[in-house]
Amino acid sequence: MVSVNGEDRDYSKTVSLEALLIQENFDPKLVAVEVNQVLVKRVDFSKYQVKDGDKVEVFSFVGGG
Repeated sequence: MVSVNGEDRDYSKTVSLEALLIQENFDPKLVAVEVNQVLVKRVDFSKYQVKDGDKVEVFSFVGGG
């Protein structure tokens, strides 16, 4: 199980962070991501492998005035 924004998801195999974001309907270009409370650089999303037990927090940017 992988926790994504506090909700458990069943990923039966290891996936890249980029693939997980796309599957969860996030645009990897428009979010910041922490895995286990460590910020992952956007350039590393495709290389970073999410593992069973990881806690992924996805932050979207909101504009306004």
